[in-house]
Amino acid sequence: ACVAAREVGVPMSTGTRNTKSAILTIMRDPSLSKEEKTSRIRALYAEQYKDQLSPSRKKDKDEEATYFDKKNNILGCAHYRRRCKVLCPDCKEFVSCRHCHGNSGNHEMRRSAVTTMKCMVCNTVQPVNKTCANKDCNKEMARYYCSICKFFDDDPSRHIYHCKDCGICKDP
Repeated sequence: ACVAAREVGVPMSTGTRNTKSAILTIMRDPSLSKEEKTSRIRALYAEQYKDQLSPSRKKDKDEEATYFDKKNNILGCAHYRRRCKVLCPDCKEFVSCRHCHGNSGNHEMRRSAVTTMKCMVCNTVQPVNKTCANKDCNKEMARYYCSICKFFDDDPSRHIYHCKDCGICKDP
């Protein structure tokens, strides 16, 4: 059963999620702050995303954190600093970035089709977002996040922006 919905008393039938009802119940609860409502709704979606993942994924590889700089404990990969992995929509594998996925001999990842990520701090699977949906973690995935490109980068020296003319994120 869905934890977020159960917390607010919404019954859930086995194998199905009454998401709309759960969200309405959360939103109508006057005792919850705006932040708590947001947190509970994000947790509701995060649990649904966990249920949708393919059981054939290589779980050991998925659970391992990757590093931009292991010596200094900076999460990410050789290309970017970030605290999350994204789920490739085609092969259902969690990857640090599209470049790492392509360099490993796999297919090219369609970044715009990515909908799911995993926080490398707490391993919570959730919808792509700038911050972790796990209220106990709530870490920012990166300083820069583009919801159009599904791009994360935590390098403080970069000044990335999304170029509407080009349709991609750039570093001037």
